[in-house]
Amino acid sequence: MASEDEELERQIHEHYGTWRDSPPGRLGCLIVIAFVLLTTGAVVLGAVLLLR
Repeated sequence: MASEDEELERQIHEHYGTWRDSPPGRLGCLIVIAFVLLTTGAVVLGAVLLLR
């Protein structure tokens, strides 16, 4: 049973890789993009609520 689990884990790793296999800085870039989008959304929402 353990060998089947190890084989499945190996296949998943080969197909998807891990976050460590992504190019350097990619995670940081995604975090910055998410922060910019959330900040922009908060500013727009605040402006809409203030101008009502």
